[in-house]
Amino acid sequence: MDIIAYWQGITVSAVLIVAIGAQNAWVLGQSIRGQHVVQTTLFCIVSDWLLIAMGVFGVGQTLARSPVLSQAAAWLGAAFLLIYGLQSWRRALLQQEELHIDSNGQLSQSRWAALGTTFIVTWLNPHAWLDTLVLLGGLASQLQAHSRGGFALGAMTLSCLWFCALSLLGRWLAPWFARAWTWKVLDGLIGALMLSLCWSLLRPLLLP
Repeated sequence: MDIIAYWQGITVSAVLIVAIGAQNAWVLGQSIRGQHVVQTTLFCIVSDWLLIAMGVFGVGQTLARSPVLSQAAAWLGAAFLLIYGLQSWRRALLQQEELHIDSNGQLSQSRWAALGTTFIVTWLNPHAWLDTLVLLGGLASQLQAHSRGGFALGAMTLSCLWFCALSLLGRWLAPWFARAWTWKVLDGLIGALMLSLCWSLLRPLLLP
């Protein structure tokens, strides 16, 4: 294995993945709630590994060359971010008694609903595709063929460490979210983030 390429993969992946986006915010929120944390984290890790492999070994460049696919992904991603952002603001504005709270004061949610949302924030998230398929894949394409495996392995290593760290961070932050107002603040901030990302996707399409 090419050790230099491995550490390059770790470094590049760290720069791309650390920015708080829809997927990271969702994993952190699930960890704070203490709901289906293991399933959510594992789903994100495996999905990210698949996206990294697709990007490093050429699939991302193929998708990026198609204007139709790129625009379709942008519109789909913007729609997802708009719905997600408005739902976050709706939760922030609801009174506590209108929410379904379990015996520990946490928002209850089924396993399949949690995994469904995880699927959406991962596979319908345009920024996840952009980071792993286009940007990571573009950088990997500049490497020699024998170095790309090490590069991909480095990116996958960082991805695993990052999502595990998010799940642990949420548990540490959980005591701070024992009151309803802290959830309102978190949902309000997440909603603002999602809507700003939505506009960043729509602006090139509406204002060329």
